[in-house]
Amino acid sequence: DIAAAIGIAQLRKLDQINKKRIENAKKLNDELSDIKGLITPEIITGNKHIFHQYTLRITDNFPKTRNEFAEILTKNGIGSLIYYPVPIHMQEVYKKLGYIDSLPVSEKMAREVISIPVHPKLSEDDIRKIVDVIRSIK
Repeated sequence: DIAAAIGIAQLRKLDQINKKRIENAKKLNDELSDIKGLITPEIITGNKHIFHQYTLRITDNFPKTRNEFAEILTKNGIGSLIYYPVPIHMQEVYKKLGYIDSLPVSEKMAREVISIPVHPKLSEDDIRKIVDVIRSIK
C-alpha cells in the first residue's frame, strides 16, 4: 500500500521533523514574546512540545483584532489558520448533551487564537519575514 510506504518513510524522519519544529518555535518565541497583546506558546521546562501548531493569542491589548492580524499576514504571503473557532461546548453535537451553556475562558480563547507557520520546511528567511511582518503591526 502506497500510503503505508509513505508513512513508514516519514516515521524515519520524525525525530528530525520534530526537532526542526521545536527550533522554529523557539525562534518565534524569542522574537515575538515581548509584543504587547500577543501571547506566544509557553514552553514549560521539563515538558516536550513538538509544535504541531504554533498558536498565538491576539488579546484586546494588541493594536489589531485577530481578523485584521490574519488579513495582514495574508497580504504578506504568510498563512494562518484558526483551527478551533468554536469551543466544544458550543458545537451542535455537544449542545444536545446538555453541557454547560457558558464557559467564558474557552469562549475567550476561541476568539483570540490563531496559528502561524512553524513547519520544518521554514527557512531562516521565512521566519525572519514572519517576525518582521508581525513586529511591524501598529
